[in-house]
Amino acid sequence: MAHLDVNTSAVIRHTERLERLNRSAFPVAVRQTLNDAAFDVKNRTLNKSADKNFTRRSPNFFKTFSKVEKAIGFNVNSMRSIVGMSANGKQSAKTAINNMEKQEQGGRIKEGAAYLKDTRGGNNAKTVRKSAYFASGRKLKKPRGGRNAKSQFIANAFMSKKQGAKFSVKTNEGRYLIQITSIRRSKNGEIKIKSRALMKERRLKPANIKATRFMSEAADMSSKMIETFYVRNANKQFARVLR
Repeated sequence: MAHLDVNTSAVIRHTERLERLNRSAFPVAVRQTLNDAAFDVKNRTLNKSADKNFTRRSPNFFKTFSKVEKAIGFNVNSMRSIVGMSANGKQSAKTAINNMEKQEQGGRIKEGAAYLKDTRGGNNAKTVRKSAYFASGRKLKKPRGGRNAKSQFIANAFMSKKQGAKFSVKTNEGRYLIQITSIRRSKNGEIKIKSRALMKERRLKPANIKATRFMSEAADMSSKMIETFYVRNANKQFARVLR
């Protein structure tokens, strides 16, 4: 938690002057200081902490999905500004943002599905290719059922290859989203199907996450700037009232 050290000579000197200036000068300076600190986390130190704690496949993720709730009012005792991760109304980002709490505190991620290496061009450090997104591409119009599992898979594979569509398969390890890359029939009539796995459901094999404290770390870095922010905002109040 970021805090303002009121025992430094600079803070004491400015606070005494602000309180003599008028009733609103001191709380306005405090309010703006809290907001400056929150935006410093969002715009500067959160990125630094993310660089240290994560493989950043999407460089703008933390900027896009962080949010500041600004401090309001004039009651210094109840005043606070909040910065944290938010889906910002984007439904497709909800699971990822919910999982960020596990990244901060530690825990098990068992919701949603994990993109696999083939969706990243064979390199887990890269971003997922747009063509491999779960929501992109055609959805398989499956052939009629009534077959055993093997026959149904073969029928699905032929339809998938024809339609250029992805489809899911259930295995002992969990459910996978796959894409058919080739189908050929050998001389003896055996059908050989090649596919690549794009996503794996996490439910049967959750990911165990160690706490990174990435947000707390960012807040600690920004807290070192609070006295600077306070002095700057106090000077703004002096300039506004005494001009």
